Amino acid sequence: MFKQISLIVLLVIGNVAFIEAAPAAKPWEFGVSAAALFEGANGDNLGNDFPGAGLRVGYNFSEKWSAVGEILYTAPDFGTKNVDVVDYIGSMNYSFSPISSYVPFTSFGLGYRTINDVSGRNDFNLVLGAGLKVPMYNSFQFMIEGKGRWNLEHKEQGLIGTTGVNYFF
Repeated sequence: MFKQISLIVLLVIGNVAFIEAAPAAKPWEFGVSAAALFEGANGDNLGNDFPGAGLRVGYNFSEKWSAVGEILYTAPDFGTKNVDVVDYIGSMNYSFSPISSYVPFTSFGLGYRTINDVSGRNDFNLVLGAGLKVPMYNSFQFMIEGKGRWNLEHKEQGLIGTTGVNYFF
């Protein structure tokens, strides 16, 4: 099933890239962020955690579409012990028309979560998000995003929040 979902995602990414072929002025972005984990009652028995840290690399196909890869680290409690959680997320982002100086956007993609010292807990996830970008200077922007996470292997879901700064080049 994961191979079929991956193929569909790759086909969508390829089609979108050709449809929106007007290149962005500064196509590459690199960002750092603070991350928070909110698992709730349907999560994978992890406690909520803040602050975590994240790195983000993206390529902007156009002013509207971008592909983004993120690595997010948090250290929540799992039962009575503290564990390291790493989320690897690959997504496509769509930016809407600016509202004043704010740019709302949505994202959709796949993620892979690893939880150290807990056997059988490395899982694939469907990730959907929404957020706001605020251009600060010519090459910098502030960004805040909330992502919903649905585990593809277990009936679990949760939220990941990030806030950070991106640099465009």
